[in-house]
Amino acid sequence: MAEKKQLSYAITIDFLYELIEESENQVAVLKLLLEGFLQGTYGSHDLMEIVIEILWANNSLLRLIDQEIETAVVQKNKKSGEEEFLLTETSMVTLQQLVLSKYYSVMDLNRRSYSLSMH
Repeated sequence: MAEKKQLSYAITIDFLYELIEESENQVAVLKLLLEGFLQGTYGSHDLMEIVIEILWANNSLLRLIDQEIETAVVQKNKKSGEEEFLLTETSMVTLQQLVLSKYYSVMDLNRRSYSLSMH
């Protein structure tokens, strides 16, 4: 049997650090929001599912990035000069899924008049 060749993808270090910062900020706000829901400050509990889903996605994203940073190969992009991490296809697909899940859940929360923006 022929081995399936694993593709690798490049992602800029700056982008990953932006994801980390965004996720850490959202986790801080989500913890306060979740506490408010549990204490009845923010009304109904039906939004807790969305809050928990976003919290899970952010924490999973942070764990994945942390693992990748420890083992990733760093290279300099020849065209832009930016430093990039090389990720495996599996890691990149997982990263994309978590970012999309988080995005759509945050949009759902925003439609219900709740924001995760830090003021």
